[in-house]
Amino acid sequence: MTSRTVAVVPARGGSRGLPGKNLRHVGGRTLVERAVAAGLGAQGVDEVVVSSDDEEILAAGERAGATALRRPAELATDEASTVDVVRDVAAERPDAEAFVVLQPTSPLRTPADVEACLRAMARAGCAITVVAQEHPWEWGLRLDEASALTPVTGWEDLRRRRQELALTYRPNGAVYAVTRAWLCERGTLSGPGAAGVPMPAERSVDIDTAADLALAEALATADGPPGTRSAGWLLLGSGGHAASVEAVLVGAGARVVLRSDPSLASDPEAGTFADDAEALAAADALGLPAVVAVGDAAVREALADRARAMGVPLPPVVAASATVAATAELAPGVVVLEHGHVGPFARVGTVTVVNTGAVVEHDARVGAYSHVAPRAAVLGAATVGNGCLIGAGAVVLPGVEVGDRSTVGAGATVTADVPAGATVVGTPARVRGAR
Repeated sequence: MTSRTVAVVPARGGSRGLPGKNLRHVGGRTLVERAVAAGLGAQGVDEVVVSSDDEEILAAGERAGATALRRPAELATDEASTVDVVRDVAAERPDAEAFVVLQPTSPLRTPADVEACLRAMARAGCAITVVAQEHPWEWGLRLDEASALTPVTGWEDLRRRRQELALTYRPNGAVYAVTRAWLCERGTLSGPGAAGVPMPAERSVDIDTAADLALAEALATADGPPGTRSAGWLLLGSGGHAASVEAVLVGAGARVVLRSDPSLASDPEAGTFADDAEALAAADALGLPAVVAVGDAAVREALADRARAMGVPLPPVVAASATVAATAELAPGVVVLEHGHVGPFARVGTVTVVNTGAVVEHDARVGAYSHVAPRAAVLGAATVGNGCLIGAGAVVLPGVEVGDRSTVGAGATVTADVPAGATVVGTPARVRGAR
């Protein structure tokens, strides 16, 4: 039987230093979503499990593509250890032979960091990511209650030059990888014999405070809007919508290096593919993210499922002129085009499009694979289901629910709930054909 590797995202609901920490945003995505994306995007990870005592965190993990696992109450306290959480997941996944721990508080790790830890774990049984310390540990000093200084290793080491002292590392908390055998025999996530996998300091931010969160946000968005940091992308789709998405990427300093479009002739050297699976395989080999840029909800859903199955990440893409509130939640693959707006505490589902000038107001919910067309508005606390089309200039009033796979005609004003699969038109909107 083929061995399985399960990534564990441990995310308690409580946090003393920074309340609601695991659902805070960095680069347009929650910390939980970023951890899930790192696991899903890594070759060798078969499943990502979010372990939490918090319903909102569990739901966020599921929307991001993970499996939600409610942890027992005794593992949701300040005293509970991460290794106990991993043991709980291991008991639920008896077929898994290896486990990766992805703490949400390390939001700048990449799938490549996870893969490097898995390779090191295969050799040593355990691997952890580390970061080089800024100063030699021999320069360390202790300060007692009387303000007296005591060197860690001796006064003579304080006089030694940096070049004379060996580089030292510390764990950065981003990735832990252990085999089941290591976990069962030692009951730890590190220890003698563990391998170290270096990560750069700029990706080793560990979030405990609001200042840490601000630093992570600055580093995540240093090269452009949320979701656009990678220099190369795969563009899945065709037509005018694809051109709009490409313009957003180019404006953020990214570039499309691979394209999948049935109208194109397959030429791998030129980066063009008529077959989506071939394009995704090429993106996976190059470590590129993808963006889905077609208008049809069913096609977008199929492409997103295929990308996830192949381990190709689908980060959100946000135009420079768009506005996304810090408390808004964008699922993988969301596209917010020019002058789009996603308000505070709004949620937008997987591979949904918020088109040019469209608005998703505060506390609104838009499901996966939907399309909010140009200048359409989903107002406060309204809910739009999965696979819906909200036509150009249409308005869904506050508190209204639009069922799955429904269509709201262009310019319509929706004042009452819309059943699943219906098409509504007019002002006030009514089911097409009804009197």
